[in-house]
Amino acid sequence: MNSDELVELIQKEQRYNFDDQYDDRYPHNDFDNDKYLTLIRKCKIYEEYKPEDIIVNLGMATYRNSNFILNNSGIMFLAKKPELYIPNSAITCVLYKGNIKLNVLDRKDFNGDLISNIENAIIFLKRHLNLSYEIKSLRRKEILQLPETALREAIVNAVAHRDYFFKGANIMIEIFDDRLEITNPGGLPAGMKLEDLGKKSVTRNPLIAAILLRAEYIEKLGTGILRIKESMKDAGLPEIEFDIDNFFTLKFYFDLHIPSKLGDKLGDKLGDKLGDKLGEEVVNNLGKNEIRILKIISQDNQSTIKTMSGKTGLSDTGVEKILKRLKTRKIIERIGSARKGFWEINKEVKIVE
Repeated sequence: MNSDELVELIQKEQRYNFDDQYDDRYPHNDFDNDKYLTLIRKCKIYEEYKPEDIIVNLGMATYRNSNFILNNSGIMFLAKKPELYIPNSAITCVLYKGNIKLNVLDRKDFNGDLISNIENAIIFLKRHLNLSYEIKSLRRKEILQLPETALREAIVNAVAHRDYFFKGANIMIEIFDDRLEITNPGGLPAGMKLEDLGKKSVTRNPLIAAILLRAEYIEKLGTGILRIKESMKDAGLPEIEFDIDNFFTLKFYFDLHIPSKLGDKLGDKLGDKLGDKLGEEVVNNLGKNEIRILKIISQDNQSTIKTMSGKTGLSDTGVEKILKRLKTRKIIERIGSARKGFWEINKEVKIVE
């Protein structure tokens, strides 16, 4: 047996987990206090206790010869630079043009702690997935192309269950024109079958899963796939598909019959259907750049002209002219001062296809 086969055999016997092992290269008593505070607040743990004691009680560290040392789960949650010791804990997010892996429009590699990686991956998806607005009352409701519940569950599931012994591969989050794929290295854990998904739980990384559960990223062990399926069904979207071999891939297909994109696919047609048609003026003939500016505001209404310029490739003057036009037509308004205020899309405006 080679070393990889031996590790696989021991794993199948459930006697050897990556997340509770120790890396002797890691310096003693060296963790990021900000990451520590973020984690214990999410776990609702009182801050007055000694940090080292809390971390040990959470199972992420121990004392060796009076030295405090993090194990692999502690490194991935709390280390100042976890990528130096566990580079394969990263999440890679990619946006493609088309339905194949050819033309890359955007790519981000998140190499921080597990909590930051999860949150940054969700932000990436919110930035690039389509967004629509619905007005059924005085408040505007934002509708993401895929349910955020499903996205969170899928990303957290990948982080909790990937095989961290599998080197040279990251968790991949890939957006195509027709689908989203979330892939983690490592197939199903030993003892699991495809039909068991959503019904039983075999945890490859029990410490990581326990911490994510305590931090309320996981609602209940073993039920993430079921919640993903239910949220997709409630949204009227196609069922998810699985592709399982040495990798575990979830495929989310978009409902192309109900497009809701604030981008190229809507084009100038979007302007013909702005407004909830309850008496306010219907806005016509919006151009692609105006739609792109609206998309940026919908994602971050405190975006500056400089930020919008960087994201669209327009000049600062060009962005200012578009904002002025949108404001004149009462599609957006400025709340507060020019320096400290923010943009708001008219609450009575409904954006649909």
